Amino acid sequence: MTVDPTPTLDVVIVNWNGGALLRACLASLAAAEAQLGGALSLRVVVVDNASRDGSLEDLPALRHGPAVIANPDNQGFGRACNAGAARGTRQRSCSSTPMPGSRARASPGPARP
Repeated sequence: MTVDPTPTLDVVIVNWNGGALLRACLASLAAAEAQLGGALSLRVVVVDNASRDGSLEDLPALRHGPAVIANPDNQGFGRACNAGAARGTRQRSCSSTPMPGSRARASPGPARP
């Protein structure tokens, strides 16, 4: 069986001064990709709204990204989502922003509450 190299899901992550959370989010996506192999292929776009905390330094690598859009100023969540989605190739995308106190991590298997 041949695995399609084209990502099956676009993930847009909007960030503003959440460097540690951003890196944790990307690391969990990379781990899920590694564990699931060809069954999960993501194109990740990070849209940074002019962070001043070094958020874009040392980002974990994924098979298809992350691509980075570094806005010169804070464009807001909606505009940042739209910019990230425009970089994708799929008709649907998933957008998120890392939040302090969030325990959300990507993991293989069914979603659990």
